[in-house]
Amino acid sequence: MLAAASFGVLLVAAVAIAVIRLSATHPAPSAGLAAGSSTLVSHSASPTTSGPASSGPASSTAASPSATQSGPAAVVQAYYAAINNHDCGTAWNLGGDNLSAAQGQTYQQFCQGFNSTSHDILTVDSVAGNTVTVTIVAQHTDGSSQSYRGSYVVGNGVIQSASVQASG
Repeated sequence: MLAAASFGVLLVAAVAIAVIRLSATHPAPSAGLAAGSSTLVSHSASPTTSGPASSGPASSTAASPSATQSGPAAVVQAYYAAINNHDCGTAWNLGGDNLSAAQGQTYQQFCQGFNSTSHDILTVDSVAGNTVTVTIVAQHTDGSSQSYRGSYVVGNGVIQSASVQASG
C-alpha cells in the first residue's frame, strides 16, 4: 500500500515536471481571445450546489517542490496538470481550496467540477511578478469546449486567487 502511494506521488511530480519542461521549451500558441469583464468561474459547466461542508482532503500538503522552485507559472501549470489527471487532492492543495472558498464551494463540490471536464489546454500568456495570465480551452466529456481567459495570483507556492472569464 505504501509503495503504491509513493508511486502515485512520484507520478504526479513527474507529470508536473514534464509539463513545466515541455511548456518552457515548446510553448503553445496564444489563442488571442478578447477579454471581457472579470468573473471567477469554475472548471466545469455544471452549476454549484450547496451541500455539507468539508475541510478538504485528509492530508493537506503544500505545493510540490518543483512548483514552488519554478515560479508562479509552474504552480498554475501543476494545478492544471492535476485537473487533467482528475487528481482532486493535488489541485485542492495547489490552490483549489482558496478558489473554492471564494465561491463558497466545499471540497466535494470542487471535485465534482472535474466530472464534466475531459481535458483543459492551458497556455501561459504572460507572467508579471506573481500574476500569471492564461488562456484555457476546457474540453468537456460531452464533446463541447469552452475558451477562458484569466489570471491567477500565486503566493507561497499556491494559487491565492483567480479571475477567469469565458471568452469567444
